[in-house]
Amino acid sequence: MKKTLALILTFIMVLALVPTVVFAAGNTIYVDANNGDDANDGTTSDKAYQSLDKAMEVANDGATIYLAAGTYCGNSAKPSEEGKGAGKSLTFVGAGSDKTTWQIRATKKYGSDGWCDYSFKNSDNITFENMTVIGSVYSDNSIKNNDTQGLTYINHLTLKDCIFNGRADYWGYKTTTFEDVTFNAPGTEASGIKGVDYSLWTWTGTEYRFNNCTFNSAGKVINAYRGDGGSTAENPVVLNFKDCKVVSSDANKSVLNIKDANNYYTVNISGTNTVKGLNPDKRTCSRLFQVEGYADNYNLSGGEGNNKNCQATVTIDGTTVWTGGKMVGHAIDTTNDHYTDGYKDNKFDIITISDGIYVKKCIYCDYAEPFYGELSNEIELTRTVKQGQEVNIETTKPKDTYKVNGSSGIAVDYTATMNMENLKWLVAGKEVDVSKLQNVPDGVTTPWELLMARPGQITEDTVVFLKFTFDKNIDLKEFENKYNTAKMTADKEKLLKLTSDMFEMTGVAFGTDNTMTITCKWKLRTITDTPNSTITLKGCGLPVKDNWGGSKIDITNSGCVKGMVHINPMGGAVAAMVEPGSNVAANVQVQNTTPPEISPTIQIPIVGGCKTDEFTLYYGGGSSGDSGHSYYYPTTTPVPVIVIPPKTGDMTVWQSILHFLGIR
Repeated sequence: MKKTLALILTFIMVLALVPTVVFAAGNTIYVDANNGDDANDGTTSDKAYQSLDKAMEVANDGATIYLAAGTYCGNSAKPSEEGKGAGKSLTFVGAGSDKTTWQIRATKKYGSDGWCDYSFKNSDNITFENMTVIGSVYSDNSIKNNDTQGLTYINHLTLKDCIFNGRADYWGYKTTTFEDVTFNAPGTEASGIKGVDYSLWTWTGTEYRFNNCTFNSAGKVINAYRGDGGSTAENPVVLNFKDCKVVSSDANKSVLNIKDANNYYTVNISGTNTVKGLNPDKRTCSRLFQVEGYADNYNLSGGEGNNKNCQATVTIDGTTVWTGGKMVGHAIDTTNDHYTDGYKDNKFDIITISDGIYVKKCIYCDYAEPFYGELSNEIELTRTVKQGQEVNIETTKPKDTYKVNGSSGIAVDYTATMNMENLKWLVAGKEVDVSKLQNVPDGVTTPWELLMARPGQITEDTVVFLKFTFDKNIDLKEFENKYNTAKMTADKEKLLKLTSDMFEMTGVAFGTDNTMTITCKWKLRTITDTPNSTITLKGCGLPVKDNWGGSKIDITNSGCVKGMVHINPMGGAVAAMVEPGSNVAANVQVQNTTPPEISPTIQIPIVGGCKTDEFTLYYGGGSSGDSGHSYYYPTTTPVPVIVIPPKTGDMTVWQSILHFLGIR
């Protein structure tokens, strides 16, 4: 009896283990179309199934199926019908884009759906990784680019580390994600299709993500288009486009062709994107996007049109650049980019209307606006390297080479200066003769003198941003911590200080990429005594990381200035450049551009560029500076860590000066 009971218990335990084994096998499955066998259990690559149908049949919801070299599809027998994976969330991982191919199949046209593959109908999530995906392969094994083709009725669809050849329009019915995907659009040799076409339409779903993708095209890339009109202003179709590269063999459409006549779109462009081979769109002045409606009266200047147009909003790095059927502005700086391309590429013609009156017209889109010139100046930069005490420059080494006595406690002091007396006012690269402008006080011949005569013309909303990018071996984080920890203004100024009778520093922001941005605002409203024309930015103790590694380090820091000077002419010299109430740009405007109105406040950009500071540190031995001695650790208190932009910093100050030069 006891023996019988033991046998029964043993049998029950074995049965209890069976589901566990099946569950494990059903979550990680291997398929090898060439060397597998459906008699295997699919649990390892050595025991792979031959048939994908077999693998999908035994797979649990959420399973990962590894595909060896070969060609696969969701339902090889009847792609017009649900396959074994229908209704399941599955991830398919290939052996590489050069080894594993997935075919989206289309055998015939199914009514309004078009040329479709129903293999994964009603699946929540399907993911393809590390393979080549072809959309759509027809019954004769040809690859075509018909309208409305692709995988249908999948909520969430993802391609990761894949190559996509050809075209597809049906994607995730909720979300679609493309991550590290290379698209070969119809018209490229790699696509296998001769006719030029888009890589995809955004025909289904509510959100698309393109992250770090590469697009190879022959003039068409992405068609943001759908015909159902199902989106609303509160729930638009969202397209996120980040860190992508586009290369086209021909110029035709912009990267994103947004057709917003019957759908609302929010397009978010961010990161670093490059586009080669495409021309900027005439209306949006951008290679990245264009906006099209199909109605005859579509009005891209913001009109009502057919009351269904102008429904797209485009942002770049979070800044809205297009809304209501028109650009927000022609010159917009964002975190990683500029809008428009005309502004980015500096493609302008300067047109002389009359003496002292100019118009700047974009070569790409013909946008025109009154032009008042630009501000420019020269800067000076001095640098001191310290390690407990000042370190002298090594005269026996190349220029800007310093010998240090140890690996720690090394800091750099920067002093950037700019003399406003050297401020220049330029129009089309030529210096303006200030004395010939109207309403200029007698004896005023330079921008600095004009500024001294009319300091109140520069408004308080004038802002200059000084952005500095520091070498990776500069410990900006240490400086940031010290600067943010300092509570008193006097303590902060020991680290970073702007000395100027005209500008004041109002903020410092630190980025995650070893950058620092300083905000400066105009403060001079009246002149009682002649202000000091020199602007100084002083930073003390910018630290070099202790682990810089050895015998030698080359450091390169850069700084850039941007901003806008706002001037209220108040009947002064600048106002004389434009006839009050006149529309000086009217004669150079083109269709769909609204001539700019003359504002009582004139904006003058700061121009110039970025400055760099380069120097080398090398280890020269111990405290004596002789080689062979032990590392020297200073006993004196190190100079406070300071973040002062190198030549760039100077530039910053310089920029500020330029701003106020804009005042004329």
